[in-house]
Amino acid sequence: MPCKTVVFAGDDVHLNALSYRQMSGRAGRRGFDKLGRIVFFGIPDAKINRLLTGDLQTLQGNFPVTTSLVQRSFDLVRS
Repeated sequence: MPCKTVVFAGDDVHLNALSYRQMSGRAGRRGFDKLGRIVFFGIPDAKINRLLTGDLQTLQGNFPVTTSLVQRSFDLVRS
């Protein structure tokens, strides 16, 4: 959900560069705000620096594409 300001309150082991990028992307409402704001509260400066400059991990899907799946998909399209 878009919002004007995103607040990160407290440090958590699950907060990494990827989740930071995803959540901070919600700052700023399209059509209403030219800029969004991000506020850090209770997070060490070193971790904030890692969140801002860290490399994003590669996402890889885990959905197996089999020949029967492809065949059933074609059958659905033809119906």
